[in-house]
Amino acid sequence: MASCCRTALSPAIDVPGHLQTAPRGINERGDIVGQYDDGPIGGQTSTHGFLLRHGEFQTSDFPGVAFAGVFGINNPGEMVGNIIDDGGINHGFLLQDGVFTKIDVPGAAQTFAFGINDIGEIVGFYILQGVHGYLRTKDGQFFTVDIPGALARPPRGINDRGSTTGQYTNASGTHAFVMSSGDLTTIDVPGASATFGRGINHRDDVTGNFTDAVTRRTRGFLATNP
Repeated sequence: MASCCRTALSPAIDVPGHLQTAPRGINERGDIVGQYDDGPIGGQTSTHGFLLRHGEFQTSDFPGVAFAGVFGINNPGEMVGNIIDDGGINHGFLLQDGVFTKIDVPGAAQTFAFGINDIGEIVGFYILQGVHGYLRTKDGQFFTVDIPGALARPPRGINDRGSTTGQYTNASGTHAFVMSSGDLTTIDVPGASATFGRGINHRDDVTGNFTDAVTRRTRGFLATNP
């Protein structure tokens, strides 16, 4: 189930001339999205989204905010992420053909967007008397994705079949999951104290990370669909 090694690693990904760089998502063309910080060390910083395509960085900033991060990209190049407004409230966003669209679950205090598939369906979570997962259809309809008995259940990735992955927390700990056609499959890496689902492909294979119960290290995993 677990995979820890690759045959080759690329050079470090760093936005030139800036502080921390954190890639968050990749599509099948190799386009990478994420966020980076600027400003003096120990001083006031701003966080910007970025797209890395063909070796060139492009900044993706939502107008008028000091924090923007891009977390997901699909193969057509549509991107989703988060902003924090001047009041400290999180909002999701969709960046499509150079146009930003804010994503807010109706009635929610805060909304986060993490994954998008090629159909344009978006997943994330929102805060309203607790934490709830959601799926937003291409035409803007929202559906809550909740796991009975779970304290938190944020979906992080979605494939073109509509299967989602993420993690949920209940009395026994934090577990990765796959939700496909209404059926829930729990993924627990052996020897892990917590397992987190991050990405899912068209075969419902899941990748993510887990916390080693002995060493407390964060490690990656691949769980294939039999």
